[in-house]
Amino acid sequence: MSAFASSASPRCQHGSSLLEVLVAVLVLSLGMLGLAGMQVAGIKSNQSAQSRSIATIQAYDMLDRLRANLSAAEAGSYNLALAANAVDFDSSSVAKTDLNGWLVRLADELPGGDGGIARSSSAENFVACAGGAGCDYFWITVQWSGLGSAEAGDGAAAERSVQTLVVVGQI
Repeated sequence: MSAFASSASPRCQHGSSLLEVLVAVLVLSLGMLGLAGMQVAGIKSNQSAQSRSIATIQAYDMLDRLRANLSAAEAGSYNLALAANAVDFDSSSVAKTDLNGWLVRLADELPGGDGGIARSSSAENFVACAGGAGCDYFWITVQWSGLGSAEAGDGAAAERSVQTLVVVGQI
């Protein structure tokens, strides 16, 4: 006989027990749940970033339109309050055409998209002014409904929160 002969009974255990397989499946499923949670968080952040990018593009587009139609901008034709309906459409007025198109694009491209334009005498703090000398800054505001965090653990849909982007430009 060999010096390494086993004195174990013929009922030696070979392979894994059912309990070991169960623990391995549990660990694997917890890891997969963690990956799914990270994927959801990544998609939510990506949607938020896309909305911010669209809002920025639309705000700067309107600032360029103000610069292109400087006389109408200085006359106050582009002033628009937030939550205002589309302005009276007049195809002969470039300002009204610009405002209508901008509001339609905001509503189409952003969930609950809205915009406003106001003049100010300051770039740091909004100080409303009617026009004239010293009223050099245009505050362009874009608002949309973004995903907030759902604190309730009852499976409720994520709450929507108002997101705001303000671009201040001098023309």
